[in-house]
Amino acid sequence: SIMMALMASGLGGQKFAFHGYLPVDQGKRKHALQQVWRAACDEKSTQLFMETPYRNEALFKDILEVLPAQARLSIAVNITAANEFISMKTIGEWRKIAPPKLHKEPCIFAVAQ
Repeated sequence: SIMMALMASGLGGQKFAFHGYLPVDQGKRKHALQQVWRAACDEKSTQLFMETPYRNEALFKDILEVLPAQARLSIAVNITAANEFISMKTIGEWRKIAPPKLHKEPCIFAVAQ
């Protein structure tokens, strides 16, 4: 599902990194998001990560707080299921709309410059 999320994201797939799960602690998670963003910028690559389904909404909230408005974020939910949802927007665009329903859903997040 990680490769499918990358392919469907609309973000660059030639160079990418998968970070797995980010820290549970909010402060450490925000710091990790800053590092993910720096890697996306420095390496000109797509950065992928995931979270346990019951913490997706907290992660999404932190992403919107930490990343700059021009950052691009793809969210891939329930890949290959009947209720699959994959969308890519800038952080600025995500901030202006109602958040997607992520609670208790398997998600892959992808960030790029």
